Amino acid sequence: MFYSQQRAGRTFHAPDKSAVQLLLNLNFVKDVENLYWANSIEAGPGAKFHLPWMRPNVYLAADFLRGFYTMGDYYPPCALRGCSPQAHYYDFRLSFWYAFNKTR
Repeated sequence: MFYSQQRAGRTFHAPDKSAVQLLLNLNFVKDVENLYWANSIEAGPGAKFHLPWMRPNVYLAADFLRGFYTMGDYYPPCALRGCSPQAHYYDFRLSFWYAFNKTR
């Protein structure tokens, strides 16, 4: 599986040591087994927050993405139940980021 996640944006700092990053996301997923759900392109806005009470390198993030299946023969399980298959989807992701580095 190949997964590429690209983000571009800008960081805004406040006097109270909080920060927000406004982002534009672009993700690409390619699967060697050609499964419809694992071959997609996603794009959409996002934001990363660092609040004053958080430890350094801790962030909360939210992304709202619209995805498109790239395989022409996608067949979602929904189609087995009689509903019409869709070639696109929406996804809202909340995440918690924590990074650390080891110093001597």
